[in-house]
Amino acid sequence: MATSNASIEIARRPEDVYAFAVDPLNHPKWDPSAVSAQRENPALEVGTKTRVVHKMGPFKAPFIEEVVELDAPRAFTTRGTSGPLVGVARCTIEPLNNGQRSRVTIALDIEARGVGKLLFPLARRNARKVLPKNLAVLKTVLDPATVPVRSS
Repeated sequence: MATSNASIEIARRPEDVYAFAVDPLNHPKWDPSAVSAQRENPALEVGTKTRVVHKMGPFKAPFIEEVVELDAPRAFTTRGTSGPLVGVARCTIEPLNNGQRSRVTIALDIEARGVGKLLFPLARRNARKVLPKNLAVLKTVLDPATVPVRSS
């Protein structure tokens, strides 16, 4: 069972959403806590690891995330590989409106180890708050209808 999950609809084809969301280098563009991301090799394939630096309050902490599933354009899964709290995030993308829109769902499971067991309730509460916000940012980035119109 997922620790947390959230969904949103985006007015873009599943192929477009997948191409953007699956690339860990784009993670900082739609996850405000991600400061930077650097893949260890240029190819994006199962087993690819990415060093993602997240800000946590006044601190920055590096995490290694590994791609464990790629099922274009329907789903991808990443897993943290170290730390007292290890997350497995599965993103599914469902076509809507004959493939012109997408429903994006992220399910996050958090495994607590050692001292992480003390932090688990806080991590679960934070994930439930943050996932919908991250998806809202993803929608803003990908869905031109959500971009505010600027007037002169």
